[in-house]
Amino acid sequence: MPGLDDFHETLLRDLVAIDTSNPPGNELAAAEFLAPVLERIGMTTTVQTVAPGRANLVATRCGGPGPEIVLSGHLDVVHADAARWSGDPFVLRRDTGRYYGRGVVDMKGAIASMVTAVRDFLQENGGAFTGTVSLVFVADEELTTLGTRGYIASGARPDAVVIGEPTGMDVCIAHRGTSRYRVDVRGQAGHAARPGEALNPITGAARLAVLVDEHNTTVLAARTHSVLPPPSMAVTMMTGGVQSNTIPGTCQLTIDRRTVPGEDEATLRREFHDLAARLPDGSAAISEPEFFVTVPAGGPVPDGTIGQQCADVLAGMGVPVRIRDFPACCDLAFFTSAGIDCVLVGPGNLSEAHTDDEFVDETQLVLAREFYLGLLQSKLASNAYHHGSRTDPSTTGRRAPSTR
Repeated sequence: MPGLDDFHETLLRDLVAIDTSNPPGNELAAAEFLAPVLERIGMTTTVQTVAPGRANLVATRCGGPGPEIVLSGHLDVVHADAARWSGDPFVLRRDTGRYYGRGVVDMKGAIASMVTAVRDFLQENGGAFTGTVSLVFVADEELTTLGTRGYIASGARPDAVVIGEPTGMDVCIAHRGTSRYRVDVRGQAGHAARPGEALNPITGAARLAVLVDEHNTTVLAARTHSVLPPPSMAVTMMTGGVQSNTIPGTCQLTIDRRTVPGEDEATLRREFHDLAARLPDGSAAISEPEFFVTVPAGGPVPDGTIGQQCADVLAGMGVPVRIRDFPACCDLAFFTSAGIDCVLVGPGNLSEAHTDDEFVDETQLVLAREFYLGLLQSKLASNAYHHGSRTDPSTTGRRAPSTR
């Protein structure tokens, strides 16, 4: 399979070079870089501010009446510890068929493939297509989802959205949600030499952590869902203590709870109260959970079709098709909660996301470009096939990539 053309590789290199580590994000810089690139290929762009220094980029091109198809990705990346990388995380490096750099798989690689696919689609079809092709690149997916929530709040209601999360080019139609909350365990401070005169909150927190683990492995692990794995619950942080010879007055636990449809903050609050009630009498007092992240579980919208259409395009390319869940949380839930048909299909593997020396295979980036182009052709350019177009949907993915 031919590799990336110059436009595709240069775009990926330039995107990686823009440090959009979240926090603080700095997605505005990436949006302002991409806007003229997309305008040059024939799109109309809007930089949509969601917070100071943070922005979405929305780019559209309308060919006529018909559906609006959105290709979407997030501009922010997680932090990189440069000392643990083989090279500068923000300098793209190619080695033995792989591209290395922060965000190449999660998910600036997908964004570069999407932009290149739209360039090719517009060059091949010009204005002779139906409907609207849009690119929506959002801020803050990694933490509080300001970008996608802001885009939807603006009133946008496209007909279908494909998000380029790293699925290995599988079609992912659902994901578990996530809620994270903190609880304070309050005891009585005292001198470590006289522990019997104090009430150690660390002991209470440890007992509570054991109850959480038992609940996860016995109760939650036994629950089933038609598509998703069981819900889960884990203590991810324990913070307490002031010095080595003092019993502290408080200890804090942070809990990560992965949810399935039908579970919400009220459900999780009741679950936690039931667990805390099992602590021995006289244990340290437990505060109410303080939720600081809540992303709902996501699943297909009723009568949604984009998942099967993506599968059909991949099958037409000769790519083995798997329709499955996505093991991490993402923006899909916000689209489907708004009634927007949405799936995830993107290059690379989730196991490489957030890692040192993050990489994506070049073949995956090329395959993603061909897939996004094939999807746009199948959804928006069907009339062209009856007027001598050189692109037939049954052969998408088997022709050589454009080198324009």
